[in-house]
Amino acid sequence: MLKKIPVVLALAALFSFGGAAAASAATNDEHPKPTFATAFTNFINGGGAAGEGAAALVASATTGIVTAPATLVDAMKQVRH
Repeated sequence: MLKKIPVVLALAALFSFGGAAAASAATNDEHPKPTFATAFTNFINGGGAAGEGAAALVASATTGIVTAPATLVDAMKQVRH
């Protein structure tokens, strides 16, 4: 049974790469090549989204650090009683 696992994994990887290549080849003709204007807009929008995500991550981490002591104290009160 265990000897078949690498074969199954290799076939799954082969089919996933082959399927992705076939799908990209099939849809490549439908989409025009991006222009500088569309690439620039996508870059700016993507940077804004990355910045917003980074800000949310920092805000969440800061909130977690600030509230961690109170959360631990409450948890210890629950354990003691």
